[in-house]
Amino acid sequence: FKSSIKYIDFSTDNFYMQCEDNLGEILLFELETQRIININSVEFELEWMNEGLKTAPSLRGVHQWYTHTNKISHIAKSMGRSLIAIGDDIGTIRLFNYPNTTGEGFYQYYADHVWHINQCKFS
Repeated sequence: FKSSIKYIDFSTDNFYMQCEDNLGEILLFELETQRIININSVEFELEWMNEGLKTAPSLRGVHQWYTHTNKISHIAKSMGRSLIAIGDDIGTIRLFNYPNTTGEGFYQYYADHVWHINQCKFS
């Protein structure tokens, strides 16, 4: 990495780890071989233990809704549906199609929460 690491997440099958540094560089590691691999070499969609990286390619389209004054604070993916919920620093929750590379597919917008959103969950 050219900068310090900002996010780390592991796949639910414990075969992969992804990292992002403060410059936005994303690397995917295959844990068994301890090698960096290309995301396109994985033949299936990976599920992540946490929320995955906030700037992963499948989420690039949602970033047009956020700025340096309103940052993404939490992402939750619905299991079994192609839907994500994103909470932010100004207290809004937005639901998007997943994956979202264009910024379209914006489902709903929930505003007027008192403080920043620190957790979203589907039930």
